[in-house]
Amino acid sequence: MEIVLVLIVLGGIGLSILFGYLRSQANKALSRHVLQRGEHARGQQLTKEVIEFTVPVAPDVLIGTVVARLGLPVEAPGAFLGKLYIERVQVDAVVFAFGNKLSQSFRSALTAESRGSGCVGSYTVVNWTEGDGIVAGLSEMEILANTVRLIAGELGGTMGVSAVPAPVAPAAPVAAVAAVGTPAPQ
Repeated sequence: MEIVLVLIVLGGIGLSILFGYLRSQANKALSRHVLQRGEHARGQQLTKEVIEFTVPVAPDVLIGTVVARLGLPVEAPGAFLGKLYIERVQVDAVVFAFGNKLSQSFRSALTAESRGSGCVGSYTVVNWTEGDGIVAGLSEMEILANTVRLIAGELGGTMGVSAVPAPVAPAAPVAAVAAVGTPAPQ
């Protein structure tokens, strides 16, 4: 009798876990395809695009102009409130992050390499997280991408946007961020 009771309890626990998982998956699908379809599409676009540019200024001028225009802090904010900040800055690269001291929602990198009398470079989101299938920090991603486009244009540059060939898994480490300062891909 005790064995039957234990089996019934374990079965109930198993069904509860299964129901919770199925409900979570249903909410994710509903968010992606119905409730937040626009945000889902924008997030997928921003995480897959690479902004490539050529500007007639040195890499340090470009990086310095972007950093100055954004006016972001150079360290992560407190433990609770997520904000944009600069994770790392060098003469030829800067890594932006959105999050707090405990976690990051996304990281993006702007790299530049001297070429002739100017520089070539790129900007891309290198890792990110999702909540219910929607990319976290979407408006902050847009601010960064639009600022890079705007400044490259103001500095007399030309640019293009291409798609990352294969999507990077959310929150997966990317060698480009670890090796900031290496030349941008051509």
